[in-house]
Amino acid sequence: MSLLVAPTGPGVRWDSGIHEGSDVSLYYDPMLAKLIVHADDRGAAIERMRRALSELTIVGVETSVPFHVRVMQEPDFRAGNITIRYLEEHPDLLDTQPSDVVAQTAALAAALLEHEQRQLRAVRRTVQAVSGQQSGWLERGWRDD
Repeated sequence: MSLLVAPTGPGVRWDSGIHEGSDVSLYYDPMLAKLIVHADDRGAAIERMRRALSELTIVGVETSVPFHVRVMQEPDFRAGNITIRYLEEHPDLLDTQPSDVVAQTAALAAALLEHEQRQLRAVRRTVQAVSGQQSGWLERGWRDD
């Protein structure tokens, strides 16, 4: 694990046997740590857990943090309307859609690649203009972009 930043603060407890730099093999126990919060009431505890989850940073190991964030935001969970069939009744919580960070990173990478391609085309056109060369397309009256 290359980075671990555990949340702290009143009512927040982090129990773990791992630390930054830990080697987590394929054969590790899937429960590497527990994040526990407490507060005066359910609503305050849920908000404290949401904050703690947002402060938790783990790089190098896949975690269930996105799932827990979705649960903390789900109206039935927030209202305490849960049963033993909670996950069967809310299969969308198990959705493994990319997180906002992943989607934003992918969008940024795509935008940067497109920008680079546009710059390369502009450089090619400039080199051709300076050298007096024209592409075969321009000679035939087609645009070269």
